[in-house]
Amino acid sequence: RALRMGARDIILKPIEYEQFTQALLRSVGWNFTGNDLVNQVLEYIHTHFSDKIELQLLSEQFHVTASYLSKQFKRYVDTNLISYVNKIRIEHAVELLKNGSYNIQEVAKQAGYENVNYFYKKFKDQTGHMPSDYLKNKKHKLSQYYGDSYFYVNWIKMIRKPTILFIDRTL
Repeated sequence: RALRMGARDIILKPIEYEQFTQALLRSVGWNFTGNDLVNQVLEYIHTHFSDKIELQLLSEQFHVTASYLSKQFKRYVDTNLISYVNKIRIEHAVELLKNGSYNIQEVAKQAGYENVNYFYKKFKDQTGHMPSDYLKNKKHKLSQYYGDSYFYVNWIKMIRKPTILFIDRTL
């Protein structure tokens, strides 16, 4: 019934974050904003977050000034570029801590942080917890910050255009 009504994808309950993000990317692509430059930068950040990402390097890669890129990014994403990169990296780190058997140094490196102390600081700032606390108690889910509703709200904020979500409780 949902497909007949124009749904592009179906997600079964319970919804997992990875499944949700993949379905969203399949239906929307990287057109989260009304600006092609910002969409391209977002795609680059999400696919290269573990690499060195700096405003100046991105501006050179996309052939615009750093000032212009910074203003456009802030205008369409409501945060500055480096804060957004850190947010994506910490989200990835949380997933690694949840699902993997990595130590904190490995998680920091895979999330794109060369300095483990800086990783600790950003992790604590964003989640309110230390990664070591999380590793000591694997059952701790950090749910007050990383619950499904947090990711859902973040993705919907990023789309920035009217979105119709079809929820059929009979499925």
